[in-house]
Amino acid sequence: MDWNRSISIIIYSLVMIQCTVTMVITYIKVKKTEILYILLINQILIIMWFVFGIHEIQSANNREVLFAVRLTLFPINMLSGTWLVMAMIYARIITLKNMGIISLIIVPKILLYLPALTNKYFHLILINKNYADPSENIWGVLSTINFDIGYIYIVLGILIILIKAIIDYKILKAKVILLVMGPIITLTTNILLRTRLIPDIGFDITPITFSLFSLFLSLAIFKYDAFGVIQSGAMELFRVNEEAILILDEGNNIIEYNDSVAKEFGQIGDLETIVHISQYFDMLKKVSRNPGRLTKILEDIYKHEEILDCYFVIESTKGKKYYSLELKAIKDSHNDKIGAIIKIEDHTSHSIGMIKDERSRISGDLHDNLSNMINVVSMNLDYSMKNYDNEENVMKCMGTAYEASSQIRLHLRRILDELTPVNLSKVGVINAVKSLIRRVEGIGVQIEFTHTGINDKINYNKDCGNLMYQTCMEAINNSLFNGHATYIIVNISSDEGMVNIHIKDNGIGCNNILKGRGLTTMEKRYKICDGQVEFESREGKGFIIDAQFPLHYLCDSCGEVETAKLR
Repeated sequence: MDWNRSISIIIYSLVMIQCTVTMVITYIKVKKTEILYILLINQILIIMWFVFGIHEIQSANNREVLFAVRLTLFPINMLSGTWLVMAMIYARIITLKNMGIISLIIVPKILLYLPALTNKYFHLILINKNYADPSENIWGVLSTINFDIGYIYIVLGILIILIKAIIDYKILKAKVILLVMGPIITLTTNILLRTRLIPDIGFDITPITFSLFSLFLSLAIFKYDAFGVIQSGAMELFRVNEEAILILDEGNNIIEYNDSVAKEFGQIGDLETIVHISQYFDMLKKVSRNPGRLTKILEDIYKHEEILDCYFVIESTKGKKYYSLELKAIKDSHNDKIGAIIKIEDHTSHSIGMIKDERSRISGDLHDNLSNMINVVSMNLDYSMKNYDNEENVMKCMGTAYEASSQIRLHLRRILDELTPVNLSKVGVINAVKSLIRRVEGIGVQIEFTHTGINDKINYNKDCGNLMYQTCMEAINNSLFNGHATYIIVNISSDEGMVNIHIKDNGIGCNNILKGRGLTTMEKRYKICDGQVEFESREGKGFIIDAQFPLHYLCDSCGEVETAKLR
């Protein structure tokens, strides 16, 4: 017996040290979450079991043994309850704020243990324990009930984790084995000991099985990050996110996608059979208005380069839809790329909204500008007719009316251009810009127009030409009506596949640029086409617009997204 006691004390001490080290490392390394705190409570209870167990083994008589038993029973009774709470938090059934449910689990265990602290009712906990033969334990009715409830708690916890594992099977498969193996070993050992199918070895091995349970949980944390990167709350946000999100591994295999992907693209093809991102894009190309653009996006994804605001169009049973795509690389602690996150956002309603905004803007132009100018012409002509004998005033009124009528003609021409864009495929972008310049030069404005590397012999994509033409038209209108310019420089050039547009006027300028609808729309156009536009101005120094965009990009891709936004 003395030999068994010495061996059991050594084993208990070693396992207790292992549990303590595991607990400390877990606390330091793992993100502080509710499930971590419950796990730490479990480990503390196991350590208490070992401490009291060693005290029980070292007892010199029955009185000391019975006192040690009172202490040891506390962590024994509580472990199954905290295990069930941890499983329910892991499965997102409850949180630590659900104290009512947690109390229903823990309080019965505490009440069944309280008689152990008394002498009068201690027989309900333990009827007999022989100091000379520790295996001869006769438990009381409350202990029997407590143990049975503990078995139920452990089984429920295992079932909850198994169900959660089935739901999250795609995320971390191997962690499920570790999470479930620990409590299964503990439960099986307890049943075998209770039914005496395991021979007595001289000391209680149950706490050792619980330490294995703790070890398996720790392996699940450190090897498979069970409670780290993919937190339960983060997964919930990922699944219900309104934007379609795909997660790729280093080989561009799709390892997860959220509910929005299935909602947006499930009617196009069978997502369950798609494994690689190339298969996903092949599915999109079948219904895309810009398959060439999707091919280029896929090439960038293979490089795991960052992608921002790439647009494409698809046509499905739900009609024509416009999407933007973004890609963000996932890097490890060594800054090496190990995967990527792809976000696809539906911009259909936004595109329709921009068309409505354009209609509203044109309506505002007709009301605010043309209506006022027509009133100016009418009032001045009315005065001239009634005061024709006052030659000096009549000449001033006629001059004002003439100037206003010229402005009306220019505004009408601009509005008509926006409503019925020039057919650039027939006219050519350079001829279209020249025609625009001729129309405005008639009101006394001088415009210097140069172009390098851009000519009408090249068959530009209609959206590429529209962007160049719309930029020139918006800039010239802004210079005339807001800047009151008399001299404008317009230069369009092409260099290394980039179209550069530089427009400068001698208008009144301003120190603070307030971006109205025209400049804001221009910025959106360039953002859609991976281009950029900058505005510069100083009071008395005129206004400058510098813009650029990739020519080949537009020729292969923008399609009807850009057309809808330009109109």
